[in-house]
Amino acid sequence: RAAARQMLSLHPDDAALVFVALGNFEHKGLPLILEAMAAIPDPPLKLVVVGGLPDVVTEYSAKAASLGLDARVTCVGMQGDVRPYLWMADGFVLPSLHETFPLVALEAAAAGLPLIVTLVSGVDEFVSDGENALVVEYDVASVAKGLRRFLALTPEARRAMGRRAQNAVIRFDVQNFFAEWRQFYSQASQGPHRRPTLESRP
Repeated sequence: RAAARQMLSLHPDDAALVFVALGNFEHKGLPLILEAMAAIPDPPLKLVVVGGLPDVVTEYSAKAASLGLDARVTCVGMQGDVRPYLWMADGFVLPSLHETFPLVALEAAAAGLPLIVTLVSGVDEFVSDGENALVVEYDVASVAKGLRRFLALTPEARRAMGRRAQNAVIRFDVQNFFAEWRQFYSQASQGPHRRPTLESRP
């Protein structure tokens, strides 16, 4: 954590959020985050953006600079291993419009980060507002409110929220995944097998 923060020139007192997405940044809510940060003149709040092809990184770096955020937003582009960026962060932010499967939110929670997220499909299965996350809507005002709520938390409160997020996603780990499928197949193999009758067909 310390090495990653030093590499990104983060001060120990900085509150650092991480945003992770392969691309499609508008859909994932990055413009909302930048505009919300511009409305909060609080220098300790920093954002590290992970993902995006070089042209997209250039575009959003310029957008951050146009909002006066060039010293507060760092775009690092595509990374083969996102774990150091999750470990260095104090929170994870993804006000996405839609998710088919919220893998990155699960990874952030597994890394022990409190989440600032929209209640999209999959996220709503483990997120509880004020417990392990700060739930926002897909608009600038709501994201800004979520960022202010995050800043109002003490470092200890953020870490406690992150631990609760981590506990909430333990059930999705590899061991539990295999155990639940074994149980499913075991139960299915013991049940009766018969073709549906005409009466039982829809």
